[in-house]
Amino acid sequence: MFRKDIEQEVQCFKQGTTEERWENLKGVVMKSAEGNVGYLKGKVARKPWITTAIMEKMQERRKWKNKNTEEGKRTYRRLNNELRRETDQARERWWENECNELEELDRRARPDLVYAKVGQLTRKKTTNCTSEAIKDETGKLLTEPEEIRNRWKEYIETLYDKNGKPQNEEMGIELEFDIDEDSKCPVILDSEVTNPIEAL
Repeated sequence: MFRKDIEQEVQCFKQGTTEERWENLKGVVMKSAEGNVGYLKGKVARKPWITTAIMEKMQERRKWKNKNTEEGKRTYRRLNNELRRETDQARERWWENECNELEELDRRARPDLVYAKVGQLTRKKTTNCTSEAIKDETGKLLTEPEEIRNRWKEYIETLYDKNGKPQNEEMGIELEFDIDEDSKCPVILDSEVTNPIEAL
């Protein structure tokens, strides 16, 4: 379908200025994206109880946020209070509906669905922090999984390389038997450690 849309519009690209051709191309790509990929323009609410009316009010509040006039501050405060009340009510309604649904599933003796619903509601949303590309020693970007694995292997080998680590002499660390008795700090007694632990 995407290819068909593009082919139909190619004829339009041959005429007109560069700006007109760009607008035509952009329009075709956006139309195809909406139809095939499900492209949505605008912000998507992170919380399930946020409605489009609340989102619009958030946009309006955002416009007044940086207005330093007395009217701007007053309008922002009013919108903020209204928004807080609306979101609290929407959240209450949403939770009420979810609880009613759980009770209904429980009445119908469907513990499997109750368990799945509770899991869905209480599951923490974790983000996957795995990167799909890393740089090698020279700064070249690696994207292939095998190359990335090899780069991590090299990196860890250099971290634990005994021969490549600086020695005590290089870091300015003195060995204990090289220091005279008067320069050493007092020895920590076992009781100095165990007594505070027992007191806890």
